[in-house]
Amino acid sequence: MEQQTQIKGDVNYMKVKCIKSVEGQLTKNRIYVINNENSTYFNVTNDLGNIAPYYKHRFEKVEEDMKKSDLKDGMVVRQRDNSMALVLNGCFMEKGSMMQIEEYDESLIEIEGDGDYDIMEVYTTSGNRLSELFKEGNLTSIWKRQEKSPQELELEELEKQQREIADRMKQVRESMVK
Repeated sequence: MEQQTQIKGDVNYMKVKCIKSVEGQLTKNRIYVINNENSTYFNVTNDLGNIAPYYKHRFEKVEEDMKKSDLKDGMVVRQRDNSMALVLNGCFMEKGSMMQIEEYDESLIEIEGDGDYDIMEVYTTSGNRLSELFKEGNLTSIWKRQEKSPQELELEELEKQQREIADRMKQVRESMVK
């Protein structure tokens, strides 16, 4: 039998949207909270209030930004420098060091520093021992920071400038007609 990943704690940000309804059980376009999953299905609380397995192809994941306030004890984070830390009692605990969660803004960016410790990914872990918490096979990613490349940012800026120029040209043309 395939092992399920148990989603622990208050995980109201682990959501999926139904894209294929099931008569009386799942409503299309409704958001459901994942209770646990394996490679084939999600267990969700259906419209009848029962937790039941449904094939993953009936859903699409709902992307939401993770906030500092969403972090719960027992979660694991990966920082920009690829180090891993455990969320525990308002701190990020890693081998030999600790950082206060207060040192981060709500979007999980380090307030002071060079950015090496910005939170890039958040996981739940099925590890039951300290030595197992950070093992790849025990981690389930629940959020990953999506950053734009320098080229994407430059393109966005150029497109913005292009729109501004087009708007200005339109204003000038309209003033010439009057």
